[in-house]
Amino acid sequence: MSTKTLLHGMIAGFLVCGLMWFSFIMGQRSTGLPPYDTNAGQQARLTTTTPRTNNRPLQQWSTMARPPDSRAKASHSAPTSSWPGFEKCTPRLIIHCFTFDRPDDFSRLWRGLLRAQPVSGLEISIVIHVEYDETNSTSWQDQVDFAAKLAGTSTVHGPVTAIFAATHKGLKGSMLEAWSPTDECEFAMFLEDDIEVSEMLLVYSQEFIRQYGRATNQTRFDKVLGYKMYNQKWDEVNQRFEPQVNNRNQPFLIQEPCSWGTVFAPGVYMEYLRWFVKNSARDDPIVPHAWSNTWSKEKSAKKYLQRFMWERGIALVAINLPEKLSLTTVRMDVGTNIKPQWLGYLKERLEVPLLSREQHEELMRQSPSMMQFEAIDTLPVFNASHSQVSELRAAKPSLVRTMSGPKLPPKFLVDPLHLGGARARMVERAASILRHDINKLLCPQPRHQDLSMVDAEALIQMLTSSVGSGGAGLPLSIIENVGDRSTLYTLARMFLGPTAQQALVVETKFGLTNRMRGYASAKAIADVSMRFLVVIWEQDEHLLADMSDLFSVPPGVHVLNDGTTLRQLALSSIVSSRFKYFDLMDPAVKSVKINPNEQRHLFIRTAFTVQSTQSISAITTLNLRALTQHPTGTVEALIDGYYGTLPQGEKSHRDAIGIHIRMVPPGADADTPGISEEEALRMSLAAPYRVSCHYKFFIAKMLTLPQSTLFFVSADDPRAYDAVHSHSSLKGRVFHLDSDSCTSREQECMYYAAADLVLLSQTKKLLISKWSAFSETAARINGQATATGCDEPKGGWLSASASPADRRMQILDYLTEQHYDDISTVRRALNRYMTV
Repeated sequence: MSTKTLLHGMIAGFLVCGLMWFSFIMGQRSTGLPPYDTNAGQQARLTTTTPRTNNRPLQQWSTMARPPDSRAKASHSAPTSSWPGFEKCTPRLIIHCFTFDRPDDFSRLWRGLLRAQPVSGLEISIVIHVEYDETNSTSWQDQVDFAAKLAGTSTVHGPVTAIFAATHKGLKGSMLEAWSPTDECEFAMFLEDDIEVSEMLLVYSQEFIRQYGRATNQTRFDKVLGYKMYNQKWDEVNQRFEPQVNNRNQPFLIQEPCSWGTVFAPGVYMEYLRWFVKNSARDDPIVPHAWSNTWSKEKSAKKYLQRFMWERGIALVAINLPEKLSLTTVRMDVGTNIKPQWLGYLKERLEVPLLSREQHEELMRQSPSMMQFEAIDTLPVFNASHSQVSELRAAKPSLVRTMSGPKLPPKFLVDPLHLGGARARMVERAASILRHDINKLLCPQPRHQDLSMVDAEALIQMLTSSVGSGGAGLPLSIIENVGDRSTLYTLARMFLGPTAQQALVVETKFGLTNRMRGYASAKAIADVSMRFLVVIWEQDEHLLADMSDLFSVPPGVHVLNDGTTLRQLALSSIVSSRFKYFDLMDPAVKSVKINPNEQRHLFIRTAFTVQSTQSISAITTLNLRALTQHPTGTVEALIDGYYGTLPQGEKSHRDAIGIHIRMVPPGADADTPGISEEEALRMSLAAPYRVSCHYKFFIAKMLTLPQSTLFFVSADDPRAYDAVHSHSSLKGRVFHLDSDSCTSREQECMYYAAADLVLLSQTKKLLISKWSAFSETAARINGQATATGCDEPKGGWLSASASPADRRMQILDYLTEQHYDDISTVRRALNRYMTV
């Protein structure tokens, strides 16, 4: 689906909502608006009605609103097509009013619109967008009632539609969804509810559209986003008062968006919507030398628009009336975002006088040609820094890349040219928010893309500043090289979190179930000691999938796919005193018991179940079950697809016996390609158990069970599936996932491995392989009766208490009996590793 189609669909859906409200209001007409006063002229009067469910009066403008009928356009002429460039379609203007929970402010805006001088050459309609309030405040209810009474009526300018949001979107979201132009003759005006408008607003809007809207013979035509109705006196980019543009009060071009009254042109605005869809997930959309960089990208409706205009060399045509007379103005009132002490400062800078009809007529007497605007190509041009230039050009690609991260650009690029502090303020604000978030006990882990380059800079400063100044005191030489912002966030949670809560870092190694056992036991220790758990889960030759590819990560647990930084910190001479480090991959300390009450961060490197001085066995099992009960959607889809192949679906599976066959001999080529020679040699110790767990031994035990028994088989060799399926006594009773003979450790195969583990844990009984982490984990999660399906030497395998020489001899004798073809490698491994 194209972006334009998607946006058209959004608008269509909202219009349906508006029509539904109109139907409701028409059904309530007995308490609706009074009849239209045809003698009212252009002046409207305010009436107060008292019927309200909460007994609070609701102010509404009524004399200019009436149900649509054949007289709906009696007060203005039919649209014309005689304007240059508009021969093929009718010029239209949709006025979009955005409101939330300020009914008094919206009343002021609505009164101004109704007082505005009607125009005869432009087809006008009005759409009211009411944001959703999750708190269901009384002021929001008043606003909903107000808009509902206007929905489906008509004004002297045109019909009114109301759209009521079903979820909270914020102003930016509401504006982005409000309008997608349907053709080259449709324009849109955006007005927020804190705006008041001049009675000459529509007269000037019509002239801008008539003279510039289809000026395709001008080279700058496709660089004009729209027409700025607000005569700005305060430069928000540079934080200073605007100098007057001396060009006989003719318009000029300015590379800055305006949220206090703009008429948008269809072509370039549609280009902006496409640009936004492609770039909305990008980093903080800052521009060079602008105080507006301090605005919130989540809340600001024009920060992305400003970035678009800078990147593409786009401008607005701005009015330039004398004495800062304007067609719109913002009104500053004390409220949630405006404190009393700020009011005077803001009014002085942001409120401008509105142009009255009398003032307009006086200006026309002084300069009869004032409304004959100069051609776009002759207008003065001001760039994003409000400096006059000969022409606007698209930003250089190299500068666009610099302003897009991954690191926050230096202050000489971010701060306004004459004013410092913007970059510092951005970082300070981000740090304040981050400190609040990391102090939550179940602090969720953001993804790299969820954090901006401003967040990254704030985190670096927090982590490397001294402990005495509230920082973590970590080495800058390590922290400044961290590319993953999620890692920076996790470090901040570890070193700056709630009451310096200690962390447990577990670096999981080897295959899937080795890692799961290490994770589950480490989480058990973290649970009993109230530690913050960090899991290092790096892809390697043993496992080429992330933890989050296979299972949902529990709340509050952070998973790093690159543990380089934490390893450096744990072993750094500067920071190592804050860690207690355990390398359980060393056989000499593999079985050491961890004390959860250690008053430092714990760093554990393991491929095995971690032992503790406290009892954690039951909690470890619960943690394993929690993982398999929350597989990702991809894994769950494989499981559901398998259920669909069974006679009675999931019930048939749960009545089956689970079979896990682990028979592939260990080695660099067959089992785990890419491992070192040393690691391959150590893994060859598993050879006797792989040989003894050949599928032929499992089949022999399966044949001893009743003929009605169903089996679910998971195996590491496609030959095992072929053998059990083709056996005459097992036909029709054996099921398995259709894994397309998946035997590698690539991501796709790991999806099947995770699904196999979940399914094995659901069967009523298990036949498992010996010396297999996968079998042991499945059995632990399953909790039902288990038995081995493997062969063994006469009298069974010798225990660890037997002498190493006897154990070595038993293994070599067994492999000889089974005609194993690489006994020499096993002998070297036994002589090297089985000595005690």
